Amino acid sequence: METIVCVAPQAPDVTILSIEGEATDHSRDLDRLEPLLQSLLASEVKYLVVNLSGLVSIGCEALAKFMLAAMLLRAEAGDMAFAAATPEVAVTLAKLGVDRMVQQYATVDEAVAAIRG
Repeated sequence: METIVCVAPQAPDVTILSIEGEATDHSRDLDRLEPLLQSLLASEVKYLVVNLSGLVSIGCEALAKFMLAAMLLRAEAGDMAFAAATPEVAVTLAKLGVDRMVQQYATVDEAVAAIRG
């Protein structure tokens, strides 16, 4: 299954990153995620909301990239949140303890409102 990643500005200081398909450690398209995250971090993005509504599964490699992005955003007084995770992905986030580091919200709109304070 192909992994599709899209970026869309939501507000001047918030960017939505939508990821669809599979982001498992064996996904051949996963190598596009890291350069995209690096590009976002190098830009003026302060807040990043990752829309997981189209994601079927996620692996440790993708999660590690997201955790690094969250830490780098917080070091610059920014933040990151996950939104609209499918039940399967939400279970993985909880099992691996990722939900303790990055907040999860039911919708993108809720995440944007919460992350901006």
